[in-house]
Amino acid sequence: MYKLPTLLYSKEALEPFIDTHTMGLHYHKHHQNYLNKLNELLIKNDYDYRFSLTELLFQIDNFPKKDQENILFNLGGALNHNLYWKSMNSTRQKPF
Repeated sequence: MYKLPTLLYSKEALEPFIDTHTMGLHYHKHHQNYLNKLNELLIKNDYDYRFSLTELLFQIDNFPKKDQENILFNLGGALNHNLYWKSMNSTRQKPF
């Protein structure tokens, strides 16, 4: 199953720019929700989790048409949040 990535900084590290509450909301609620719904859809389709989240995007045609839109929506939410966490850090240096 796909799981939340470990943050590279504490939820407090980005204050005062992003408060701890907002970080927790996006990490524990929004991001987790996308992953939970994605995992539910994948389990329903007997998916074996052999691909990374990014690679899964290129496997979408292997799923029934009726599930593709929901898989893509939740996969997109998870990938966007992964990028969100990686693009920020607690220093003033560029993360990439």
